[in-house]
Amino acid sequence: MFPVSQTILQQLGGNRFIAMTGADQFKSSENSLAFRLRARNKLSCNWVTVVLEASDTYIVLFSRIAVRKDASGIRRPQLTTKKIIEGLYCDQLQDIFTRETGLYTHL
Repeated sequence: MFPVSQTILQQLGGNRFIAMTGADQFKSSENSLAFRLRARNKLSCNWVTVVLEASDTYIVLFSRIAVRKDASGIRRPQLTTKKIIEGLYCDQLQDIFTRETGLYTHL
């Protein structure tokens, strides 16, 4: 996992965040962290991406991945973004996540 991705996970709550939300299938890049949510939530999203911008603020994308048949009948994953929130600071990540999903990041 890249250092920025590790930092994003710690800002979300680290292992407590994982335990409280059921997050798994973490994917990281040089400036982002994405993960799947197993728990039901207000947005019905099952995929969250947190991106660090050059301005030291974050963009959080709440999305839903569903497998659907295309025109030729082949089943393919389809990503639908439910909500995008931009301009967040690190101390706002947990509150925004809880507000949008209804899932708590810690006890």
